[in-house]
Parts: sequence; structure tokens; C-alpha cells
Amino acid sequence: MSAGQDAYNRSRYEQARKDLRAEIEVELREEFEAQAPVKLIELAERFVIAVEAIARAKGVPAQEPTP
Repeated sequence: MSAGQDAYNRSRYEQARKDLRAEIEVELREEFEAQAPVKLIELAERFVIAVEAIARAKGVPAQEPTP
């Protein structure tokens, strides 16, 4: 294989690699953005449960959420 052909193949490989990386980044970003609200809600629920558990452990009476 000639040096020119090697350079051409290397260039095509690098471009294909960059294109694939960009495609994967877009897919991962879209997936993350789709799941982010659900994950945030789950995290908030876990936080509330943890705060309630700490309050119970300290003997603080439970309070009803305010509307």
C-alpha cells in the first residue's frame, strides 16, 4: 500500500471515528435529557424520605406538607 493510500485511509478512519463519537454524544445527551426529570423527582423523593427519617430520629414531630 502506498503512503498516499495509507494517509487517505487514516483520514477516512479519523473522520468516521469523529462522526461516530458525535453521534454517540447526541444519543447520550438525548437519553440523559429524557431521563433527567424522572431522576430529579426520584432524588427529591429520596431526599424527603431522608429528612423525615432524620427528623424522626431526633424526635421532631412529623408535619403535614403545606399546600
